[in-house]
Amino acid sequence: MAAEQHRTDLLSADALHGKQLGLSVSDSPDLDRLGLLDTHFRMTLGELARTVIRQPTSAPAL
Repeated sequence: MAAEQHRTDLLSADALHGKQLGLSVSDSPDLDRLGLLDTHFRMTLGELARTVIRQPTSAPAL
């Protein structure tokens, strides 16, 4: 099955066209309490960045 078949569109594909997006992340002291490792945090951050970067855009790269 294609990934698009599992996607739920909350906004149109061009909802952020012409907008800039900034992300700020930091390590959390709660990772241990939640049963997570620093590796989980870094992997999630990498996947999030990859998803955002792969989106089509007409804005120049920074």
